Amino acid sequence: MTAGAVAPDRRPQHDPAHPSPEQAWELTAPLIAGRPAVRVSRDGGRSYPAGCQRPLTAVLPNAPAAVLLFDEDASARCLAADFDVGRGGGREQVEHDAGAFTALIRECGGRSFADISPTGGRHVYVLWSRPRPITELRPLLGALCELFPSLDPAPMLNPAAGCIRPPGARHRTGGHQQLTTGLDEALSAVAQPCGPQVWAALLDRLAPALGDGETQEMPAEVGPTPDVPVAGGGARLSERVEAIARTGAWDPGRYASPSEARQAVVTAAAAARWALADLAVRVEQGRWPGLANLYARYRNRHRRAALVRDFRKAHAFLSREKNARNSSTREWTHTGGTLGGHDLQAQNARGDDAEYRWIRAWWNATTAVERIRWTDRAGLSKRLVQRALGAMAQRRGSRIVDVGCRSLALACGLDDSTVAVVLRALREEDDPVVELLEPAAGERADRYSLRIPDAGLHAAAWRRWRTGNIDAIHPVFRELGPPAALVHEALTEDPARRREIGHDAALPSSTVDEALRTLAEHGLAENVAGRGWRRGPLHPDQLAETLGITALIERIVTRYRAERAEWRALLERRHLNRRPVVLGPGEALPWPATLTAPPPTDLTDGDYDGALAATGPLDSDMLGAAVELLRRELGAVGLAAG
Repeated sequence: MTAGAVAPDRRPQHDPAHPSPEQAWELTAPLIAGRPAVRVSRDGGRSYPAGCQRPLTAVLPNAPAAVLLFDEDASARCLAADFDVGRGGGREQVEHDAGAFTALIRECGGRSFADISPTGGRHVYVLWSRPRPITELRPLLGALCELFPSLDPAPMLNPAAGCIRPPGARHRTGGHQQLTTGLDEALSAVAQPCGPQVWAALLDRLAPALGDGETQEMPAEVGPTPDVPVAGGGARLSERVEAIARTGAWDPGRYASPSEARQAVVTAAAAARWALADLAVRVEQGRWPGLANLYARYRNRHRRAALVRDFRKAHAFLSREKNARNSSTREWTHTGGTLGGHDLQAQNARGDDAEYRWIRAWWNATTAVERIRWTDRAGLSKRLVQRALGAMAQRRGSRIVDVGCRSLALACGLDDSTVAVVLRALREEDDPVVELLEPAAGERADRYSLRIPDAGLHAAAWRRWRTGNIDAIHPVFRELGPPAALVHEALTEDPARRREIGHDAALPSSTVDEALRTLAEHGLAENVAGRGWRRGPLHPDQLAETLGITALIERIVTRYRAERAEWRALLERRHLNRRPVVLGPGEALPWPATLTAPPPTDLTDGDYDGALAATGPLDSDMLGAAVELLRRELGAVGLAAG
């Protein structure tokens, strides 16, 4: 090469008609992989041991290679369906099953792409917008195997070593995994992963097979417990319970023996709707060495039987608890019930692990519903109020919250009059996320209960919980706007592509672009070249101080305090007027004329009506005093009083 000449670009140029193996690998391998690691076989593709693992790059390895499907949390973003010629039926069966599976995903509203190996095996890949834990994938794979005989579930059942050759990878016979889906269709599947609606639709289609699979895994007398607060397999356990399962260390002050500590772990898993297989795989594969050690008194061949007995005991205990709860809490359901039922449940459950798990399930359900229900401009305000409600419930440890419009306004960055309108709209929806239990009375605000909407039941049951707390909206977004708040919520410390941010924020691409520009201008977001967007170096508290938002909030709080004091004084004067009052000639009225004036502008009609209703109508003493006053006034001007 001559001096000054520019080196040619050796990266593969994407051919829109016939992608090469290098192009197929570059496009799909990083997205199929659950972690940035690849195993390059040293024996020509017969095995992929951990010792041959190395970092994953966009460059196609020069030997057969497979990417790991699961991340460190045993979750997979890609469902890789491996249809194997060796499982019987030959190529015709594989071709039929792969086509039927692709059609199933399409009928559920999803997208997929596929490849074929030189020996006739086929892989169909379904990308999800959120990683799916092994506890959700395991029953799904079992149901799919009932439908498709050539499906090999092994790659999706081993979170430690499950791997697959992606499109473009070299095959042991010397060829490559050839992408069979059109490039445009594959790019569409990559750019638009399947969301919770597709997952829910897939579960609906597989419901009969899912039910059969659970019946076979569970003992006959162990049935579902629909009244357990958190519904759905794969729900996370508390840190205390998981610590016992991982380490085997237990608190003697809480448990009298290792057997009781062991039973506590099994019961917690049963309450979270785990299948027996979910527990067994953790014990037998060494993922929960602490729990395995608590079963050390049993020989290996008897451990599974001991686990089954403990699982039966757990469900029997939960059944007794359910019956006891039903006898004292009438009309209780997961989504609502009578006021008395909610009241009792809230008192019993406030601050315990089950209540926090229920709030997490509600959060999953509402964030899934908001994507399809609150898509207009008014929906932005609903989403902000929803977050404030969730933050309040989580902080108090109860799904029952006394909601004041002023407190909610501070927590969601909206005007208190807007919050009143939004709350009314939320509770009047056909399938609401909140229920009004008691209207405001006196100084007490409206009383609400969170409600898992029917449209979000699948998300509540199957979606993996988000880490961290449910955060209210930072006051700085009073200035930057609701879209900026939702986009900032979707950002993390790790860079993400704009389309991923748009999906997480559930906003149109143009709105996301504008919000990212706004956040970047104020130092709340930054673009990492070639990697995407992440949170910026400036904390919202610092920006709030700079923009004067902190001082604004202080003025709003001062005004709210004054208005509350005025309202309490108004209620107190109204209460005093219930006493008999007799005036002498020339005496002034003991109550100001403002008593009958309109309520303060920050109060809703419901607040005012509820407060006045609490005082009741005029009693006979007050009416007599008013008549006596009228008689005296008429006599003073020479008129006879009738």
